[in-house]
Amino acid sequence: LEGLSVQFDYTVRDAEGTVFQFNYGGDGIDTSRTSHLFRLDFLRDNYGGVLRKLQPQNALRGLDDKTVRRFLKKNKGEDHDPVLSLFSPGRYLGAVSPKFRMKVEDFVS
Repeated sequence: LEGLSVQFDYTVRDAEGTVFQFNYGGDGIDTSRTSHLFRLDFLRDNYGGVLRKLQPQNALRGLDDKTVRRFLKKNKGEDHDPVLSLFSPGRYLGAVSPKFRMKVEDFVS
C-alpha cells in the first residue's frame, strides 16, 4: 500500500496511474481532518471559530452550489443513486453521503 496515493480527483492510484479506488474512502472524505464532522453541536457552538478557520467564502468560489440542490429538488421522493456517486464532493457543494445528509437534516429540524 505504500505506493498508493490520493489524487486531485479523489481516486486512489499507484505510481503507474492504475486506479484502486474511484472515491477515496468511499466518500472522498479525509478522515484525519473530520474529527468533528458528525458532532454538529460542536460546529453550532463554535460557529464563529469554524468560519474563521475554514473561511468557507473562499471555498465557495470553486464549488458549484446549485446543481446538487436542483437535483435533489427535482428528484424529491424518488429513488435515485446516492448524490455522492453522481457528483464529486470536490466540485459540488452538497455532494455528501446519505448518512451525513440525514444527520444534518435531523439536526436542523
